[in-house]
Amino acid sequence: MKIGDKVRVSPFIPKDPANQKGKEGVIVEIVNNEGLEIVKVRFNKDCYGLYDSDTLKVTTKSKEQ
Repeated sequence: MKIGDKVRVSPFIPKDPANQKGKEGVIVEIVNNEGLEIVKVRFNKDCYGLYDSDTLKVTTKSKEQ
């Protein structure tokens, strides 16, 4: 999982403040905080959400190497 990858948010997460369960977005930032990987995802209309990497599934990898 890296910046630019398209990901889908799990529809089964218990809380989603960005209200984007099951939707697809693009990773714009990844932060490692004491072993926890926090991923910032941009959805359409400039909506952003922060997610644990375990709640995301890569659907399309970015073309950058």
